[in-house]
Amino acid sequence: LSGWEVREYRSASQLYILEAGLPEQVIGDSGLTVRFNGTTVPGTADTFAISVGRRGSGLDTASAPFQYPPSDASYSNNDLSLIDTWGKLAESFIFDEVVSSASAPEHEVTYVNEIVSNIDNNDNTYAPNYDNLALIGVNISSSVEWQQFSQFSCYVTGGKTCRQLRSSLAVGATHLFPDIVLDLMTNSTYGRGDLITDDMVNFPEFTAAANWCYSRKYFFDGVIADKINIRQWCADVAATHLLIFGESDGKFFLRPALQFDAVAITGLFTAGNIVENSFKLQYFDPEERDPIQVSVRYREERASTNLDNPGIFPTVREVLVRESSASETVSLETIDMSDYCTSRQHAIDAAKFVARMRRIPTHTVSFTTTHEGVLMAMAPGDYIKVGMDATEYDEFNNGVVTPEGALVSTKSLADGSYDVIAWNGDADTAPADTTLAVSNSGKTATPTGVVFTVKLPSTQVRTYQIERITPTEEGTFTIEAVHMPTNSSDILELADGFDTAGNWSIQD
Repeated sequence: LSGWEVREYRSASQLYILEAGLPEQVIGDSGLTVRFNGTTVPGTADTFAISVGRRGSGLDTASAPFQYPPSDASYSNNDLSLIDTWGKLAESFIFDEVVSSASAPEHEVTYVNEIVSNIDNNDNTYAPNYDNLALIGVNISSSVEWQQFSQFSCYVTGGKTCRQLRSSLAVGATHLFPDIVLDLMTNSTYGRGDLITDDMVNFPEFTAAANWCYSRKYFFDGVIADKINIRQWCADVAATHLLIFGESDGKFFLRPALQFDAVAITGLFTAGNIVENSFKLQYFDPEERDPIQVSVRYREERASTNLDNPGIFPTVREVLVRESSASETVSLETIDMSDYCTSRQHAIDAAKFVARMRRIPTHTVSFTTTHEGVLMAMAPGDYIKVGMDATEYDEFNNGVVTPEGALVSTKSLADGSYDVIAWNGDADTAPADTTLAVSNSGKTATPTGVVFTVKLPSTQVRTYQIERITPTEEGTFTIEAVHMPTNSSDILELADGFDTAGNWSIQD
């Protein structure tokens, strides 16, 4: 209690002084028992007065010094001290030499032990319940030599106990990332099971992702010690397991971000099902596509391949990965997976994926399509093809038509009509599409007084991976996708030669 509280409520309170060396006190009230060391004190001025150095009641402050011991037992108004009747609790003093702890308690309760007996309301004894607790015991032989025991760590060798996707949801120990994500999302004790139910999880895709991690030996050997945003955390860690985390049709999914066989195309979009003037193409900046080398950190649990010797003290290792075709001087990017990655190959594969995703995709597209355009089941992560007319220009097929009509070109043009982009040299007029009519065995042409370049129209069909599908107010859908080049067999360039050792330079 503060000094003000003692002075204000002393008549209705029993006061205790807390002191470790005093006898144990036991206070019980309304079923609550509090135990501490201390003693009772009366809530009177005699307890809290400062009597040493007070002046006599008949002396003024100018004519008499402090007297030791005091000459009078009390003042005429029953005050026990010139300083303050409750001097030990005073909030302020006129004398600098007097110090008080009245503005704050002298003691602070830092913890309270709650002891609950295993007896119900009917005085029946029952067994204690230790569900959802991690129990551990410590046996210290030389306890005298211990100075502090502020931190405690443990090593769990059995993995996380939860439902296993690869075992028909049987409960058991696992260190597969999809199992852990499922548990975090649906567990009501420490996850978001209060909001996410099994009906909101795409179990076939989660199971496929678990098989992917198991086959590639991608394991999550870590701990989640702090509060996290589950969606963001799952998306970030999934990328290092070469997985995509997302939501489609009201269900969460995990699926491999890399396929080594031909990708399944879920839709074809052309000028026929793309809303007019909605198609947009955005190229990445050239410096964003430069080859890179990736330094990735992981945790080595054992110094040998002996599975019976898991090791005690893990060591953080680092490996540098780049494509063999890239120079040793390319820029460096770093990834820290040491919190959960204990496999060197897992770390290398994550670095490979980052390096190729940096170099291979060249642009993104977005367009609006009608409801019929997305009738097929498609979601973020799926692959589509987009066929759009493209115009290429031949830098060696340029020319000029003089004001007199004479044709001069880098390549001979036979008589006929050609689609060109022409400009008449007027600063106020922009180059425009037009038709160049060549005659007189390629010697003359119209229009006259222009420079031109011949257009080579073509239709390009490219493969893209969907990043987002957004409904619009008009009842249409906007699709955003990133370019994922494939060969003639629809094999991703990203996956082509991914596991071929000669395609990579790896340095520990």
